Amino acid sequence: MLDYQGRTELLKDDITNGSVSLRIRDIQPSDEGQYTFLFQSLTFFQGTSVLLQVEGLGSGPDISVEGHQDGGIKVVCRSSRWYPQPEAQWRDLQGQFLPSASENISRAAGGLFQTEIAIVITEESNQKVSCCVRNPRVNQERESAIYIAGILLTEMERENERLQSELAKQKDLEIKIQIKASKRIIIWRYTSLIKLEGC
Repeated sequence: MLDYQGRTELLKDDITNGSVSLRIRDIQPSDEGQYTFLFQSLTFFQGTSVLLQVEGLGSGPDISVEGHQDGGIKVVCRSSRWYPQPEAQWRDLQGQFLPSASENISRAAGGLFQTEIAIVITEESNQKVSCCVRNPRVNQERESAIYIAGILLTEMERENERLQSELAKQKDLEIKIQIKASKRIIIWRYTSLIKLEGC
């Protein structure tokens, strides 16, 4: 009973009418279960039970871009503080299910669940995708969306800048090699000319 210490209160304001309420503060997943109430007086005795189900609608999905993978861009969706274990999935613009590259649902401290799912977006996927995390017990969900076109454009621009930088370095290197090679030819010719004049 130590788990309930300081968190429970018996409300007896309407006890003369046979009504008593139990208030539980700071609900935890471990509070879930069957509760039995007993009413007893000198002339009356009755018991009843009630099933307490804990429900937790977690945080809104947080979507982040985490680099390149398998010819596309890896996008990860994270959400926490769900109870019971949630369902998580990716959807396209029409609301159709998209397969995840990976999925990890784990139980955190306090018994709540956290989820992490990833998807690899390719250049052909030029549309909006959304990450949906759903509580199956109450059929409620939270959703976040991301526009792929903007991500791909940004990534393509970065890749283009990188290639341009590499190309500029290569050209600079070629010019330096040509200059060095030209200097060697000039020195060789000049030295040969001196030797001929010496003869």
